[in-house]
Amino acid sequence: MTMISWRTGDFDEGIPHSEFSVIQETVYLVQPEGKKPIAETNYRGDATFGGQNAFEILVSNNFPDVEFSCRSEKQRFGMYLQHATIYEDDCRYFVDCDLVPQGSVAMQTLRGFLGDDKPIVSYKSRMAALPDLGGLTLNTLVGSGTVEMRTLKVFFPLKFSYNPRVKYHQLGPSRICSYQGYCPRRAHDLVVGL
Repeated sequence: MTMISWRTGDFDEGIPHSEFSVIQETVYLVQPEGKKPIAETNYRGDATFGGQNAFEILVSNNFPDVEFSCRSEKQRFGMYLQHATIYEDDCRYFVDCDLVPQGSVAMQTLRGFLGDDKPIVSYKSRMAALPDLGGLTLNTLVGSGTVEMRTLKVFFPLKFSYNPRVKYHQLGPSRICSYQGYCPRRAHDLVVGL
C-alpha cells in the first residue's frame, strides 16, 4: 500500500506520519454509535490506527454483517468506499475491477447498497477500451456526457480528530490529505528554509 493520510474532521489538520514528523501527537479514529475512539500514537502512513486498518474499520462500520473472504478484499473495498464514487449511465454502473472485483463479496455488497437492477460493468482503467461498448473508454464516455460520476454516501465515513472526547456526530468526514502524510499538523508549522 502507498503512503496515505487524512485531515481531521473538526479543524482540517493534517495527520503527519512518523517518517515526516519527529513530533507525534496522538490522533483518534473516532467511532460512530458510541464506540470508543481508536488511538494512534505513532502514525506510519499505512492506514493503521491502534493496530487496525482504517479501511477495514470503514467497511465494518457500514456493513457490519458482511463477511469478507480475506482482509485484502475488505481493505480494497474500504479504499473504494473512502473515495465513494461510481460512474453510471441510464443502463449500467461502471466500477474499478481492482477495488471491486466481479463475483466478489465486495461486488455483492455494492450491488445491495446500490439497490437496483442495473448491471455493473468492471473497468481496469478509465483509459482502457470497454469491450461491450464498441471499444469506447470510460474517459470518452464521461467526456461526452453519456456517463456521469456520482458520489455515493456511506452512512459512517472515516472521521479523525486530535481530541479524544469529540463525538462522531460533531465531526465532518475526514478527507484524504493530498500530501499523503508528508505534512505538518497545522499549516503554520511549515518551516521554510533557503
